[in-house]
Amino acid sequence: TMASELKSQFLTGATIAEAYDEDPKTILKVHKEFLYYLILHEMGHTLGLNHNMKASQMLSPSELNDTSITEKIGLIGSVMDYPTINLSLDRTKQGNYFTTKPGPYDLWAIEYGYKEFDEKLEENELNKILSRSTEPGLAFGNDADDMRSSGKAIDPHVMVEDLSSDAIGYAEGRFKLVNTVMPKLKVKYSKTGQNYAELRSRYSMLNGQRRNMIAVVSRYVGGVYVDRSYVGQNTTEKPFTPVSEAEQKRAIEVLNKYAFAPNAFDADASLYPYLQLQRRGFGFFSSTEDPKLGGIYLS
Repeated sequence: TMASELKSQFLTGATIAEAYDEDPKTILKVHKEFLYYLILHEMGHTLGLNHNMKASQMLSPSELNDTSITEKIGLIGSVMDYPTINLSLDRTKQGNYFTTKPGPYDLWAIEYGYKEFDEKLEENELNKILSRSTEPGLAFGNDADDMRSSGKAIDPHVMVEDLSSDAIGYAEGRFKLVNTVMPKLKVKYSKTGQNYAELRSRYSMLNGQRRNMIAVVSRYVGGVYVDRSYVGQNTTEKPFTPVSEAEQKRAIEVLNKYAFAPNAFDADASLYPYLQLQRRGFGFFSSTEDPKLGGIYLS
């Protein structure tokens, strides 16, 4: 499903860029990075890598658009995650849209699986590699742990469609960006002689971003962080740590403001009359194809 997922993310990035009348080369950049990431992800599977839905926590929000960091180690700890597309609220400070190189986790896991050792040294050398598992860039949580479905798993850090070490704050930024772009869609995607199908498609794409962010933020309410470090490893984390009361309240505040408030979707109001399905010149005819014999026209 990765190709379908990334298509949606790519079109979101393209819509944002077009709505802001950014350089057409921006679309090519989004497309190129999208393809790099898709190929890296699927090649990771051919090398035996699991999904890693915890990898998107690697960088802070302030680091995400710093290309001196992201073009060195990537946007996320592993290309095996399903992160949201990286979109800066400040369009003048946009960095990479997708990660374009294997992350620290990928390199580490591949080293464990494929590096050759002298037979006498192999066990010790593999244990040395394993001992690094508590390093922040090597965080791991696969499909068994992710919270993409309601009621499934408990650790909100192991989630799809999120990004950064502050997923709640990042999600709030995405809500703001979508709400800023929505009023621009009518002018951008209304073309003489055509219906509003493209407008409706772009609207649905951006509204899907809201849905994703609502899912991400909601997982912090009642969430429990999980740490699987072994006894003796270098970690200060406990096996189970409930999300703090303050963080849970923060999540609720974001949901209240951008999902549940009466004015949460006011930015869309001007679009509603144009989002209905339109059919023009569509007829049902009798078997003789004579419109006089039972023809029905919808326009």
